[in-house]
Amino acid sequence: AVLRQQWRSYFESVDLLITPVATSPAFLHNQQGERWERMLKVNGQDQPHTDSLFWAGYPGVVGLPATAIPIGLSPDGLPVGAQIIGDSFADPLCLQMAQWLETAWCGFQPPPSFA
Repeated sequence: AVLRQQWRSYFESVDLLITPVATSPAFLHNQQGERWERMLKVNGQDQPHTDSLFWAGYPGVVGLPATAIPIGLSPDGLPVGAQIIGDSFADPLCLQMAQWLETAWCGFQPPPSFA
């Protein structure tokens, strides 16, 4: 209840929050061992695989709408995404912002190997 109230207060002064979807661009899928034992390199340091989706899970904890969008490619040509988080029941606003960003700003760019 406290976390929901904090989000409600936050959205009194802003309409949307844009965050990363993950802590890194797309990565190779590692199916070895238990998920919580797997590591990823983020900014040159090992990080637990389960931490990589912190931002993606953040709005879901309190039931906020979030729309993931592609925003470009990393220097290695891997997809990078962002998510648009809105207040409770602001799903249409999240989708409108995603549509605007795709149309007016970056649009979808397939990775070079899929182009």
